[in-house]
Amino acid sequence: MSDPILLVIALDFLILLLCLVILFDRRRGKLPKEVTELPETVGRLMREGEEFLSRADGEMKEKRASFERMLQEIQTQGRHLGEKSTEAKHVIKQMGGAVPQAAVARPESSNGGQEPYEVALRLYEEGMGVQEISQKLHLTKSELELVLGLHSARGAPSASLRGRREES
Repeated sequence: MSDPILLVIALDFLILLLCLVILFDRRRGKLPKEVTELPETVGRLMREGEEFLSRADGEMKEKRASFERMLQEIQTQGRHLGEKSTEAKHVIKQMGGAVPQAAVARPESSNGGQEPYEVALRLYEEGMGVQEISQKLHLTKSELELVLGLHSARGAPSASLRGRREES
């Protein structure tokens, strides 16, 4: 008796298995189009991603090269600025170590928009003393003497600087 029961169970099992196979085959045909095209979609997305990364890499290389050029320009300008600073320190040392007030900050003077050195030369030629001009235009005495000396060295007509210096 046990043999026919095993046979029935085996047949039931085979029928169930056959039903599952048939059901599975039918469902495979009814799968959405997106699922059947999934491998193609993934492949396309991977190619697009690789193209994007390639373009981004190229752009990053261009930007890096541009950045390096700008950095080199900044370094070059920094070296030039350092050289100018060294020259300025040398000139200041030659002037006796004092930084002219004109180089630091000078309050606006009422000179009608003229350069302070032009005004200083005019006032000096009009007979004003170095000390007075220095106070009026907020220039150091040594700076003013330098400007007047350079002006007279160029052969500009003016009174003797030595005589005026002693007066002030």
